[in-house]
Amino acid sequence: MLKLQAALQLMRWHRPLPILLILWPTYWGLFLGSHPSFKIVLVFTLGVILMRSAGCVINDYFDRNWDGKVARTCHRPLANGGATPRQALGLFIVLILLAACLLWFLHKATVLLAFAALLLTLLYPLAKRVTHFPQLVLGLAFNFGLIMAYIQVNQHMSGAMLFWYVFAVLWTLLYDTEYALMDYPDDLKAGIKSTAVYFGPQVEGFLNCLAGVLILMLVAHQALLHDTTIVHSLCSLAITVFLCWQAYALKKAGPKAGLRIFNLHHWVGLLVFVIIL
Repeated sequence: MLKLQAALQLMRWHRPLPILLILWPTYWGLFLGSHPSFKIVLVFTLGVILMRSAGCVINDYFDRNWDGKVARTCHRPLANGGATPRQALGLFIVLILLAACLLWFLHKATVLLAFAALLLTLLYPLAKRVTHFPQLVLGLAFNFGLIMAYIQVNQHMSGAMLFWYVFAVLWTLLYDTEYALMDYPDDLKAGIKSTAVYFGPQVEGFLNCLAGVLILMLVAHQALLHDTTIVHSLCSLAITVFLCWQAYALKKAGPKAGLRIFNLHHWVGLLVFVIIL
């Protein structure tokens, strides 16, 4: 029987902060031009928590033969024998079934999108076997809740939804590449693909380009609106300052600054949420 501690570790409940990196874009979709009910906000919040947990479990299942070769992941339950692959699959199925119960409260179109979200969840851990850009696949998966949420409350697609989805995907590509910097030496030895491995010594330039694109998107968004407020401008400025600071921090401290920067990125999600409000 799977022990509670091992189950919690598989679901990463000891590291709840990354939940915000999925939750904020979902809230962007919910509040983009709408005022969702408390029930819908609660349904999507629970959905994010369950699907993030399921994603972590299935990621560990697929990576069980690799995690032991990486210092950061060698203590995970499937790598150190604290759980069996069958137990992990069972936990994944339970989490997916619990998430499926939430579909009862959603429109048909949103339910159909949920199957696409599940597919992306399954594709991410496999992507690192065939491409050096699994972080891009993660971005598509992490932020799909934005599309589901927007469709749920607005019943249609829009340019604004697509704009913020692209922004979120590029933002994820940025912060998850920074996260991957921690594993760079081990990934290189084990043959694990990532954007950090692909760009190697040029990764800082790649990250700076991504940050520049995000800043330009914020500038363009503000320029296209005719009724921006001082709060909107201050939030955009704060994000710009943070993105510039992270470039300085990486240049000064190198890859070891990656985790510290990654842990601050949820504030970007909050600031964009305020912009959207």
